[in-house]
Amino acid sequence: MLRNRLSSVATLVAIAGGFGLAAPALADISDIVLRIEATNEMGTAVFEGHLSEGTWYEGREYIWESRTPIMMLSNSGQLIASFNNGRVRCVDDPVVQLNFSVSAGSLNTTFTITSPTLSFVAITDAEGRASAGVAATDVDGDGATVMTAGMPRLYTSRYNGAVPAGSLFADLIAGPVAAPAFDSTTASEESPGGGLYSAVTGSVSDMSSRFRFSLTANDDASGTSSYEIRPVPAPGAIALLGLGGLLAGRRRRR
Repeated sequence: MLRNRLSSVATLVAIAGGFGLAAPALADISDIVLRIEATNEMGTAVFEGHLSEGTWYEGREYIWESRTPIMMLSNSGQLIASFNNGRVRCVDDPVVQLNFSVSAGSLNTTFTITSPTLSFVAITDAEGRASAGVAATDVDGDGATVMTAGMPRLYTSRYNGAVPAGSLFADLIAGPVAAPAFDSTTASEESPGGGLYSAVTGSVSDMSSRFRFSLTANDDASGTSSYEIRPVPAPGAIALLGLGGLLAGRRRRR
């Protein structure tokens, strides 16, 4: 009986495609899947994670992650910052998710943390949503602050051009995010919020996101984000999928 119910729902989903509910499009990911740039008065250090270092799952989900702290050094060997851990997840629906944890060295440090660019077959009638969170953690007892640095907000999501270029979808988290001595403070924001989607202007064929902020010396910052774009479901497809759920529910009650 379960197999029959799943078969019926699958059939309805397939039919829904004819009503404009598009199937996920195959996507391409840029070779650099994570780029972290840390800058202070001692210089600049860069870390890059590459596509070949991650893992594909069933050909449509990609994950790159690092769990071992990496020292980010200036050209003269001075410690500018530490990249503690990070994770990038891309799905060809399409979705780009970015998580990270970093520590500033002995000076206030500006971080630029950039996701991969996810490219896909153009979506002409699209909608999207984005969410981001940032945490500041004090380590040395004098408080910690994550502040905006050269951007209106701490996080930005873009389409049709690799960030910082491209068209703006949403800038999130105004900052500053300040933590008292030996404590942590978090801030988060969603667009449009409430699990809803908002319209994306024009045809869309790629997406990317970025955190940029200044962090006080010797302190920690972490962040998490999710950015999704999808075809706008046609009203007929939504109604048909609702009918599929109703039919499955009736069979369960028999």
